[in-house]
Amino acid sequence: MIEPLRQSLRNGDLPEVESALDDATVLHMPGGSGLAGDYQGREPILALFARMVDLTGGTCRFSPTRVLTETSTALIVDGTESAARGSRELRTAALYVFSLSDQTIREIWVLHEEQQRVDEFWAGG
Repeated sequence: MIEPLRQSLRNGDLPEVESALDDATVLHMPGGSGLAGDYQGREPILALFARMVDLTGGTCRFSPTRVLTETSTALIVDGTESAARGSRELRTAALYVFSLSDQTIREIWVLHEEQQRVDEFWAGG
């Protein structure tokens, strides 16, 4: 039953991932920018995604590269985040750690290889 969600996470299929969020899901966004913090619930998480899309004119992307670890309740996906804001561009390695339960994402931890660079990119956001 969890396999379709796992496949969506592996492939970066955002609409399917969004459907797996609920009011108990928590997204941990690291760093010191205005986007950093813990977001609980489907609506706050989707609002964060929408804000990121708006700030970047739709250029914000996570491109999965490979699955590093996969268990019955966890999935760790390695990839690249990229985005552009005016003359600023961001491209950095990122790690997404998902805690899963049935067809629901319980928690998401985001880790960036170059957190200071990510914070500078999102400054003022």
